[in-house]
Amino acid sequence: LALLWAVGTLAVRPPSFKKLDVPAQMALASVALLGHVEAASPASGTGDAAVGTDEMSVFSYLSNETVATAGAGPGGRPVPASVPPGAVLAALLSDTQDELAARVAEVQDRAGWEAARATWFPFWRRDGAGLRRTAEEMAAATFRESKDIMRSALLYIALGRKATLSNLARTDPTSVGRRLEKFLRHDFSSGQGRRAAEKNAYSLLRKKQYSSAAAFFLLAEPPMLKLALEVIVTQMKDVSLAFLVGRLVEDPKTNIMGGGGGGGGMGGMSGFTSMGGFGSPSQSSNSNKTSYATWKPKVG
Repeated sequence: LALLWAVGTLAVRPPSFKKLDVPAQMALASVALLGHVEAASPASGTGDAAVGTDEMSVFSYLSNETVATAGAGPGGRPVPASVPPGAVLAALLSDTQDELAARVAEVQDRAGWEAARATWFPFWRRDGAGLRRTAEEMAAATFRESKDIMRSALLYIALGRKATLSNLARTDPTSVGRRLEKFLRHDFSSGQGRRAAEKNAYSLLRKKQYSSAAAFFLLAEPPMLKLALEVIVTQMKDVSLAFLVGRLVEDPKTNIMGGGGGGGGMGGMSGFTSMGGFGSPSQSSNSNKTSYATWKPKVG
């Protein structure tokens, strides 16, 4: 019944499909449908209580998997529902991905990684510059909503925005922000800096601070990408996030690591793990207009 209610709502209040090709329209409809189902579920506190049937069965229909098989996210929370694989494939085939990404942001009523994960965004966004812009927006939204510098650290470091992260940490009045800002002054390309990043990453891993541990593995130059991805996949149970991080780190056109951190004398190289102005997303890159028919994915 919840699914039928969602379909009816979508038919009455469809999203704008202007300037979208057919595959993009299919993908956007799936995103909008998922949002209506979530609004109708008992957990959301909205919609008619009589409409809300077994939430898991509805989500399973949409995502082709049960919450149990999807695994648990950070903190042991169930992985949220997501659009079905067909919608992801349609989005990948679309040649109007810029417009689709903008419409998806309009349809979803929340920002940050949780919303992007529901659409499997890293798997269908072909343009690296567009992927980067969205990742920067997610990192900014995460910090803006949580005021927790460590929750946004992974994305900023994967983006190569160490200077932005350092500036944000400098505005954080807590001990966490002060220690992070000081730690980011290291020269992580040196042997001492790499060892400090690795040591702190393992310390955070033992404390089950998995996102922060993955971020510190990426601080080393070159980044310890394999270790970071293993933490994200095996501990955070988030394959989509791992794919996003891998794309951001491995694509040299979208990663500009360094700058602003400085290499001054530090002292206390391993002291970070004792811790218990926003940078606006870059709009300078022109989106790649290559059609799907001529697009060649970069592998390896």
